[in-house]
Amino acid sequence: MRCASCEAVNPETNRFCGQCGTALHAAMPVHTESRWGELKQATVLFADVVGSTEHIAGLDPEQTMAQMRPAVLRMCASVERFGGTVLRTMGDGVMAIFGVPKALEGHARLACEAALHMQNAFAEDAYGLTIRVGLHSGAVASDPQDAEGAKGGGAHGMTIHIASRVVALAEPGQVTVTATSRALIADAYKVVGLGPRRLKGIADPVEVYVLYERPRGALDMTYAPMVPTPFCGRHHEMARLLKALDETVHGRAQVVGVSAQPGGGKSRMCQEFLRIARLRGTPVFETRVQLYGHATPLQPIFDVLRKVFFAFEQGDSADKARTQISQRIALLPDARAMDAAMMCDFLGLAVDGEGLRALSARARHARLLELTGALMRSEPQKERVIYLEDLHWVDDASEEFVRAMVEATKHTRTLLLLNYRPNYLPSWADFSHVRTLALPELSPQDISGMVRALLGDYKDHDRVLDLVVSRSAGNPFFAEELVRTIKSAGYLAEGELTPQRIQAIARALPPTVQAVVGARLDRLGEPEKTLLQMCAIVGKEISVDVLARVASPLADMLEIGLMGLFRAELIVPLTEAGGRHFAFRHPLIQEIAYNSQLKVRRDALHGAVATAMQAFYTDRLDEYAGLIAYHYEAAGRLVEAAVFGARAARWVGSTDSSQAIKRWRNVRRLLLDQPESAATHALRALAGGRIVYLGWREGLLREEVEQLTQESLALASHADPRLVQLLLFAQGRMRQSVGGPADDYVASVRSALQLQSATPNVGREATLQLALGQAYAWAGLMREGLIANDFALKNLHHIDAFDREFIGFSVEQWVLSIRARLLNRMGRFEEAEQCLAQMPADVGTSEDPVMRQIAHHVYVDLAWCKGDAALAQRHAGQVMAIAESHSNPYTKVFGKVCVGTACLTAGDHHSAKTIFEDALLLIRQNGVAVDFETEVLAGLAESARHVVPFAQARDIALEALQLARTRNNRVTEARAQIALVAMLIDAGEALSATEVQERRAEAIRLIHVSGAICLNVGLERAVHSAQVSLS
Repeated sequence: MRCASCEAVNPETNRFCGQCGTALHAAMPVHTESRWGELKQATVLFADVVGSTEHIAGLDPEQTMAQMRPAVLRMCASVERFGGTVLRTMGDGVMAIFGVPKALEGHARLACEAALHMQNAFAEDAYGLTIRVGLHSGAVASDPQDAEGAKGGGAHGMTIHIASRVVALAEPGQVTVTATSRALIADAYKVVGLGPRRLKGIADPVEVYVLYERPRGALDMTYAPMVPTPFCGRHHEMARLLKALDETVHGRAQVVGVSAQPGGGKSRMCQEFLRIARLRGTPVFETRVQLYGHATPLQPIFDVLRKVFFAFEQGDSADKARTQISQRIALLPDARAMDAAMMCDFLGLAVDGEGLRALSARARHARLLELTGALMRSEPQKERVIYLEDLHWVDDASEEFVRAMVEATKHTRTLLLLNYRPNYLPSWADFSHVRTLALPELSPQDISGMVRALLGDYKDHDRVLDLVVSRSAGNPFFAEELVRTIKSAGYLAEGELTPQRIQAIARALPPTVQAVVGARLDRLGEPEKTLLQMCAIVGKEISVDVLARVASPLADMLEIGLMGLFRAELIVPLTEAGGRHFAFRHPLIQEIAYNSQLKVRRDALHGAVATAMQAFYTDRLDEYAGLIAYHYEAAGRLVEAAVFGARAARWVGSTDSSQAIKRWRNVRRLLLDQPESAATHALRALAGGRIVYLGWREGLLREEVEQLTQESLALASHADPRLVQLLLFAQGRMRQSVGGPADDYVASVRSALQLQSATPNVGREATLQLALGQAYAWAGLMREGLIANDFALKNLHHIDAFDREFIGFSVEQWVLSIRARLLNRMGRFEEAEQCLAQMPADVGTSEDPVMRQIAHHVYVDLAWCKGDAALAQRHAGQVMAIAESHSNPYTKVFGKVCVGTACLTAGDHHSAKTIFEDALLLIRQNGVAVDFETEVLAGLAESARHVVPFAQARDIALEALQLARTRNNRVTEARAQIALVAMLIDAGEALSATEVQERRAEAIRLIHVSGAICLNVGLERAVHSAQVSLS
């Protein structure tokens, strides 16, 4: 019997190979781990504390143990972090091995990573300890009888002895490696040769190197040892890519979008281009969008930020990562105080900070977009290529960041390369430095060249060529899969290919690329087929740690199964230090492997993947919550999906309220038909409340607001009474913002305040009093509003994180802006100006456009009340400039309201009328900023009085009056009455003097009720100017 491992011939009675010890019996089980007793290639690591004898000379045994034991444990942790096995520990060091007993792809690289991580761990040792590390790779024999505790087993051979000698050549803080290890790590690390060295007990000199950190920017995520498919054709397209690289290197950055149908060769061409770029010495950074991209928002952006701009390495501590972010951000020319903390929070390295809580989601989102662009622009001389693959799966949130990166590459030396399918419509294609490259089908000649190379020396390949070229229709991946099918089915080994046999093969071949891949997958044996199906559920990139949890029933066959899939060229390894990862060789393989499974099987695997990810990503659960929710939903475990969906909504809501609304809607949908419980009721109530409150600028319909709030209130009353208070507040605010009565807003908040528990919660009361102050301001009850605002301002510091998150923007700015407007209307101008002086210093530079507008709007309001045209004009211009730089209809309405008010204050009635008409049209067309509609109509009536006939102006004023009454806006109702008084006086004696007196009296009553003393001046001015005009 011939041994499959070493090819030695053994007697039929042998159960194990007499040469290498490999099991021979066909019925013996297959194990994933290299079996102890075998000869295997591995890398051995020795590490010890330098000068440990001298260091402990003055210590007693207890002190020695207190210092040395933690040091050795640190070494062990570094070994195990990168998949190694600690064979034994000494008093001041360790001996470890990579590749035995657990087979490891790239064992030398993982050993290098462990060694460097180990040295970093001792960089600032509290006792001043330093270590040295030595590595050697070669053949190792293992012995299960020679084990130390639970550490695995013994290892023997010259490799062990050489490694133990090499460590002695390292200086303190150094890592030394032999030439054999150096060959296995290729160019992934910087090394410096020490030359050949004689080692004790070793006959020949050994070439030794000092190992240094991997060069920053040289991380290669696409290492694949298999020989790639021959690259044929695409000469014109490759020339365009190389020209773009040349232009970029000379400071004329290019962005190139490569599109093609599935299997059309876009990834292959991009990889060939990246290979050439690397050969030229240009650093390349790659990231991929997952098939489940919508479930992992911002994942490709995190990859770019971590790899490209902050140069994170696997194994970096959170403190080190924060330091790198802070140092990098500090170099930006327009860096702000909260930028580093905001970026840390964005990348899952949260820091405590009051300032962050004060920023709204929109403010964070806008600033993060700016920072991404600033990071790209900050290194204009650095040459590099950034490659994003499969952009057609990108989520909406990432798309905005991609656009920001595209815009920022101009005038740098960064080439941004993106590929995608034709159904993806780039939002960034309109920039002048963007080039798009649509790949046509390969010509018959190019397909022929590729097929010839795949067939090799087969003598009848011309007849096969015609068949493959015809069937593949220019799709290179289809052609490649057809050749694999023909070869694996044995058609080329069955004698001469006669025309009749060619026709038979043609009939047997699947007609589409999906079918040919599916047929190849059907021919897989076990465990490969089952593992591939599991991999398809995990994703385009497969973490072996996650897969191992999913495939626990196949634990003994995992390694051999992965190797089988690799040899079948279905998956490729990714060189990602700190953990093993594989990727599908082509996206179509994953899609077909996924879709070919019965739904009942997919459901079970999705559940297993969700559970595995939940266990594996414990330190990044917020970031992966959306993906975990997706898997739970696909598994039919909808409550768990909703729980993680809510977590994802909270996380994305800190930077993007529109994306958060989508996720909260999904949470509601998931829970609609679930069994009733306090937990599901509370979550549904929270979801409805978050949609309602986050939607105040998104133009929610009144019917949806009512439906959501009523449902949420009913649910919360049984499940979470404390949430009821915030829901009542949200209900009142949203009803008023979509055109409901302001008095209802007041009533809703007062109802919430009455629900305060027996144990007072000052923070919650401050939140509700702040809302009540706003409600009174909209209702035109200034004195009542100021009383509520006083309480909120005094107790603002008690408002907790939950309430701040629910509000969604700076409560500090909110309370002061409401207060200033109340004081403006009450004619207390000096106090209003003092209030405005207390506004947070960074309000005017906030990234939330509406918050920035509010900071100027209160000045416009003050100027209108005082009649200061210059002040009004100055700040209205700022509000409009902000509106023009954003596409949000709400900001545009806000801008026009302020500019119209400034024109009115300056007496430019024609311009004011035109601008107020535009604002009114925007409000009614888009259904946003409806709460400003009465103010717009009042301003329109005041300006129309001077520029249109009496009857037309009166109709506008009457409409304003009626709408203000309906919505309980007492201040705008008074303004409409004042406008009508002036119009009636303008019209002369022909009209009833009684009506003038009645409307004037009503205006005076409204001013008294509202406390809007500033309107007295307007009333007197209107009557006086009308009387002068009449006389």
